[in-house]
Amino acid sequence: MKEPKLSILIVLLSSMSLVAQDALFVQPSGGNIYLNPALVGNDSVARLGLIYRIQWPNLSSAFETAAVNFYQFIPKFNAYGGISYLRNDHARGNVISNNFSIFYSQNINIKKVLLRPSVEVAFGNRKLDDTRLNFGNTMYPSSQAPLNTTTQKQNLNYTDLNFGVMAYYKKFLLGLSAHHILEPNVGFGAGHTELPIRYGVQMGYQIAIKKVVLSPFGYFRKQQYFTSVLFGANALLYNHLNLALSYGTSDRIISNIGYENKFFRINYSFDYTFSKLAVNSAYSHEIGLSFRFWKTKPKMRLIGVNSVFS
Repeated sequence: MKEPKLSILIVLLSSMSLVAQDALFVQPSGGNIYLNPALVGNDSVARLGLIYRIQWPNLSSAFETAAVNFYQFIPKFNAYGGISYLRNDHARGNVISNNFSIFYSQNINIKKVLLRPSVEVAFGNRKLDDTRLNFGNTMYPSSQAPLNTTTQKQNLNYTDLNFGVMAYYKKFLLGLSAHHILEPNVGFGAGHTELPIRYGVQMGYQIAIKKVVLSPFGYFRKQQYFTSVLFGANALLYNHLNLALSYGTSDRIISNIGYENKFFRINYSFDYTFSKLAVNSAYSHEIGLSFRFWKTKPKMRLIGVNSVFS
């Protein structure tokens, strides 16, 4: 009986400002655009990315997040442009969020420094369907009679705006981002629940040691009362095998293994929360896949970005 009650609780809390937070991926490469749109792009090759994450899979109320994005280099403007789609299933179909966005990132060369500001326009939709929930009668627990026969389906649309900037110099990367500038209303019913602005900082560096490329990285994000920090390191062995280990707030350990070549990249991540406050299913799975397509010839100097976020 614990899992159905948890599903109901999640649905009820989903419309409250305390949980109006973003679900983010832990893979720095597959989830780069969702950290900061300015992180997308490292050469003139077009890319298609897919990523899927399931959190607390043993619970009936598991959180599922899936995304697909595509971007390519625009030689005339020395810039990158692309589209993205993100879907969040907060409670097995009871609360679903869809987000479609278009983004543009401008490369600005300042001697050996690459400065890349980015803007992203997003269109969101949230759906609530509590007709699928079964509330037991509190007076007669054994009865199947509903506590409240009033059910509802709600549909909410909104527009949003995100900004980001990245600075890159000699394999050192620094990114700053701000999502939900418009603070759209994402609450159901008569209430008004603003989606809080999410601020982020991303850092990365690369060290080449013979046939191993070591990339320490970290990022910080703050959204309303929620603050998260994650730092770790990725090792690329012989230009093909990816191994990574990172640590995040709330006592999270994330491990990653992947493979890449000139055509595609695949990564699998497993993160586990060992905090005493964790529930009995405090682990998550995440898998990312990206494909490399055609290459566009630059018309002006293009500074390539070598980063774990690329």
